[in-house]
Amino acid sequence: MTQEPLAEATEASRMASHAEASSSMKSKTKAQEQREQQIQKWLESRAPKRQESQGAAKQEKSRQGGSRMVTPKHRLLNSHNYPVACVVFSPNNELLATASRDVRIYDVKTGEIKVILDGHGGLVRSISFTPDGRLLCSGSDDCAALVWSLEHCFALCVPGKITTLTPPGGPSSTNMPTNEQKAVPVTSNTPQDAAAKENTNTTQNFSPMSRVVQRVLKRHHKPVLSVATTPDSKYLVTGSADKTVRVWDVCTGYIMATLRGHTGEVNTVAVTPNGRRIVSSGADRVIFVWDFVTGECKRALRGHKGPVSCMAVAPDGNFLVTGGHDKSLRVWDLNNGNELATLQAHAGAFGVLSCAVSSDGSTIMSGGYDNLVKLWDATSGLAIATIQGHRHMVSSVAFSPDCSYLASAGRDDEVRTWIWEPPQLTSEGTKSTVASDALSNSKRATDRLRASQLEDSRNNRHWGFMFGDNSGREDEDALQEGLGLRPNQAPSRAPSLARGV
Repeated sequence: MTQEPLAEATEASRMASHAEASSSMKSKTKAQEQREQQIQKWLESRAPKRQESQGAAKQEKSRQGGSRMVTPKHRLLNSHNYPVACVVFSPNNELLATASRDVRIYDVKTGEIKVILDGHGGLVRSISFTPDGRLLCSGSDDCAALVWSLEHCFALCVPGKITTLTPPGGPSSTNMPTNEQKAVPVTSNTPQDAAAKENTNTTQNFSPMSRVVQRVLKRHHKPVLSVATTPDSKYLVTGSADKTVRVWDVCTGYIMATLRGHTGEVNTVAVTPNGRRIVSSGADRVIFVWDFVTGECKRALRGHKGPVSCMAVAPDGNFLVTGGHDKSLRVWDLNNGNELATLQAHAGAFGVLSCAVSSDGSTIMSGGYDNLVKLWDATSGLAIATIQGHRHMVSSVAFSPDCSYLASAGRDDEVRTWIWEPPQLTSEGTKSTVASDALSNSKRATDRLRASQLEDSRNNRHWGFMFGDNSGREDEDALQEGLGLRPNQAPSRAPSLARGV
């Protein structure tokens, strides 16, 4: 009799535990189902959308302010197996030049390499086409600047093959110069060297390869970090780690002026479109504006809290964009020296590493230590797009002259070109994030809407964004979700006036 109640109690406890376990499994299953539904919903939101009805498409287009505006075009396969320091388009929009241990020139439309210019004994820091498209200037860690004749370079190219041109008697990326060779210039313009050259082998003087390099400019005693050409294609401006800025005559190779005033290495130089001003900056955080004719320092702009790494002048010459290690992009009025805007552009130890302004002056592009390329509206200061794809810091960015292509290069040894069509922004100030892995049909880029200026900019609705302390700061998660900025943010401070010299 005593065993029956005990058995019944055991059975009842077993049934209760089984019911409890089944209820916990059901609750666990419900939690898993909710989690799976959330994951599936997120995946569907990230997946490319299929064809929709015209009404839904119009609503989505009006909400996003236009379709995707940046699509990958080429990832240059025959690029440098070394960090790329500079990238620049030719004036005729047909060529793209990149600089690393050598200089490589690509066809913009096909992405195929045309020629390799190997004449420096160190890393090539900066390159620049002359506006007439005849010459290409390069500055390197070997303390020299070379002026390449593109006519002779392309004349020596072999169709169907990658041609490497190395000037005779000079250094190259595979033949680093010794200390004795560094002391002997490749070419010189003194009468003594000209007479000595006549006594050398005449076959070398008339060799086609000897005409590839038109001039070798050697007067800097430290690496040449930046080069810029004047609008008339007659002069070259170089900035060096020896704290000087030099102006060269491209035809003769003579030094026209040496500008002194920097207390640190000169990282970047630029020339205004009218050719009247030279702008330089570097490790001393000061931006000097020089008179091209007299060599006098007209103005010194101060505001960066770290070394200035890049600069770009607007096509109309009215404003200047600079970027530095303080992670900010700053816009300056070149007419009076006022600081117009401060944008907190990039994160990372070295902040902004490169910047460029489109040929129509409507868009600013920047590349930074955070491996991103960002596009900014020059009228309102809004972030238009963020381009992802590089696996390391972006060291150089460039616009094509017709604003149809973008180019970026970085420490990941890659050069990428992008098709770009500016979107039609809405009053919400939306922005888009584009991943380079999501390849789309390039034909869609031609059907995208042209950019129109914001109507709200007339009412200064974005004044707080341009001049506030929190200018340009956005949450990365919100950036990836494509959320817009807050255009109604109130201003927190007034623009500062740069000190002049």
